[in-house]
Amino acid sequence: MKSLKKPVVWAVISLVLILIGSITASQFNSSAGDVDVSRIYFETPRGELSGLLYKPKDAAQHPKPTLITTHGYLNSAEMQDAQAIEMSKRGYVVLALDQYDHGHSTGTMEKPIPFFSFWPHAIYDAVQYMYEQDYVLKDENGNGIIAVSGHSMGGFSSTHAVMLDEGDFQESGVRKIYSSLTMGSDYQWVKTLGYSAEDINNSYGPRTSGMVAAQYDEFFFGASAGGTVVKKNYVGTEEGQGFLGNPETSKTGEFYDVNGGKRVMYQPNETHPWNHFSKQSTAYAIGFYDMAFADYNDLVKVGKDGQSWMFKEFASFIALIGFFMLVVPVTSLLSKLPFFAWIYTKKPALLPEPATNGSKLARYLIIVFVGLYPALFFSALYGGDVSGMRLLRQISMIFIVLSAIVFILSWIRKLDRNIKTGSFVLFVLSGIQYIILREQSRFFATTENFGAPVVNSIVYWAIMWRL
Repeated sequence: MKSLKKPVVWAVISLVLILIGSITASQFNSSAGDVDVSRIYFETPRGELSGLLYKPKDAAQHPKPTLITTHGYLNSAEMQDAQAIEMSKRGYVVLALDQYDHGHSTGTMEKPIPFFSFWPHAIYDAVQYMYEQDYVLKDENGNGIIAVSGHSMGGFSSTHAVMLDEGDFQESGVRKIYSSLTMGSDYQWVKTLGYSAEDINNSYGPRTSGMVAAQYDEFFFGASAGGTVVKKNYVGTEEGQGFLGNPETSKTGEFYDVNGGKRVMYQPNETHPWNHFSKQSTAYAIGFYDMAFADYNDLVKVGKDGQSWMFKEFASFIALIGFFMLVVPVTSLLSKLPFFAWIYTKKPALLPEPATNGSKLARYLIIVFVGLYPALFFSALYGGDVSGMRLLRQISMIFIVLSAIVFILSWIRKLDRNIKTGSFVLFVLSGIQYIILREQSRFFATTENFGAPVVNSIVYWAIMWRL
């Protein structure tokens, strides 16, 4: 029993951390119970979308201005915690959306390039659903009082949603999107759908629209000289000026009247991913919505102060620490069960030290090769580089031939059994590796079940490294 005391104590400590962290995070996430937070699912013409719905308690009796916000590539709805928590506690209904084939959402992936099945319609399909909900505010003419927002891929999904909404307005006379705010995205991906910058700028119409364009964004707002991250000034570019209506002078944080609406651009001193965890960018978002929904301040609160979303993140981190701590004591306790008695083995004897200079050199070469292999061939395995893949296949063939020769000689000369076993295992693994290398394109294929090209490539690299 004495041997069980220590792991039990650590298990209890871990569980307490998980419990305290989770409860505290939940309280901040739901604004101490003033906001109902639930996971919802809804069918669309392109699949099934899902998201976290933040609904203030009084939204059922008093429909609210609504925010639909979404994430970037290979992320999920939880990445929008800052906007979701801050705006829902101020009285907005918020849907933190998983885009198609991300998080809990699934799509049809009918496009030749799956990336273009993820984002072009995700936000606007969510707008169609939210517009029909009784707790979402509409004006006397049936226009939706809905803002769309997103980071990176979510940003250009939001931009395209505004364009689709403006196109529908030409036929229906109703705008379902009232406002838009993008973070970490410019026009480059929307242009790949066949639009010009002028088309995009004209689509904002009379809406209040904003952009958060970080000065050190790694991916957008202008090319980086020499491939490095340099300071950018998007507001000074032709595209940025066009968004603001080409004013004589332009300043960040200042609203400009364009086509009956208002436009603003913010340029925080941040990198691309920093937008998610920035009090500055979150303050910009809160101030932006205060301006956009100024006519509805009887339904929502205004003010930039009092951000609390970061406390939810801190509490979640405490729970995460407890979770990882729990692994060791639980494993220790499980190992005491009779069912797992087989895991206990005798400590293997140490291998003898290399006796000759040649064997010592061989040992060091093996250590260096094993250490450098994953780094040297990362670009080849990750990106499918032709010359790199050819070299790897040639190395595999050499190992196949050498291991086969050693295996045959070990039988003819009746060498040690370990040599026979080792050469055979190496022959089999080298053969498997050669086949996987030869079929590399199939491993990179993005399918409905493996819809994340970046993750697929990393898994492929990890498999080849282990082999």
